[in-house]
Amino acid sequence: MVRRSRALRNLQKKPFVEMNDADVKALGLADGDEVTLAANGTSVTAKLVIADIVAGAVFVPYDQEGLRANELLSGGGRVEVSGS
Repeated sequence: MVRRSRALRNLQKKPFVEMNDADVKALGLADGDEVTLAANGTSVTAKLVIADIVAGAVFVPYDQEGLRANELLSGGGRVEVSGS
């Protein structure tokens, strides 16, 4: 895991989330905005990155320092994205 390796931690970017360009525009957001991801009583803030992924999907790399994707996904349900 990245957080267990000092060398990888030094290379790691700040927490980010990837979304489709159309979804980003529909939410009134832009590439580079800080957004809040919320689900299951947990919320985290991350930088928004526009990526070539399917509309309606949100991609969060698993082992980002300060952003634990498993806490957002535990128990199923939806992940809500909003501007910070």
